Amino acid sequence: MSNLGPYLTLKDAAKYCGYAPATFSRLLKEYVLPRYGPSRNRFAVADLDAFMANPNDFRPANVNSKSKPLQLTI
Repeated sequence: MSNLGPYLTLKDAAKYCGYAPATFSRLLKEYVLPRYGPSRNRFAVADLDAFMANPNDFRPANVNSKSKPLQLTI
């Protein structure tokens, strides 16, 4: 098993990616990022790096959203 840590809270993960926590929370509704910890409230830095490099890898295959997708700026 590879080391994915350190692990960040939602607030710290948002800051790490350059987003406000509210914006990052909205992104999590459209993108599937792995969550860790007993409460599933931690994000691995390795996953966040991969997400920022190629966000489409974290999009679900069948998105049935009626709302306009959030525009991800890197």
